Amino acid sequence: MGREGGGSRYVAPDVAAVRAAFVAAGFAELPRASGQTEIAFGRRLPDPELLVVVYTTIDGQGAGESGRAVGEDAGRVIIKWAKTGRPVWSAKKVLRTKSFLPNLLERAREAWRAGKSLVRCPDCGAPMVERESRTGNRFLGCARFPDCRHTERLETLKNQAGDDVRGRQWQMRQEAYEAGGNEPPKG
Repeated sequence: MGREGGGSRYVAPDVAAVRAAFVAAGFAELPRASGQTEIAFGRRLPDPELLVVVYTTIDGQGAGESGRAVGEDAGRVIIKWAKTGRPVWSAKKVLRTKSFLPNLLERAREAWRAGKSLVRCPDCGAPMVERESRTGNRFLGCARFPDCRHTERLETLKNQAGDDVRGRQWQMRQEAYEAGGNEPPKG
């Protein structure tokens, strides 16, 4: 019941194995609405305002049954901001192949690492989200947009020592925000 796609075949998920793996990883199964064909698991990050959520379809997995074509039916991992329910980070989707469950678990670990280092807006404290301008430039914008319009340049340059300049700038801003200020500490 699958099609070839990059040498991989579509594989229907083993729902019991998915449940067992995510419960063992500290996730809780989230309630489903009546008729919903996705199962979701959530786990709070150390920052209680952030939640890693894993979604995967469990009913009608074949093409035409779920309304999604084979190859489009995939597991997804996002980080949601609990105050608004808005996603602030997402991982690459995981297609249903033989390695679906290990790949989905790896995406959840990736989300956990990413969530621990998300930058907060120095103006309002909301998470900053990577966005793309109309001209294709990447930048960080406040998740509360349009209420808060704070943006940051997305620096990708490395200094001569190989340190991530962007990471050091974010860390400084985070420390400054946690200290109650809007600006990084002066050197």
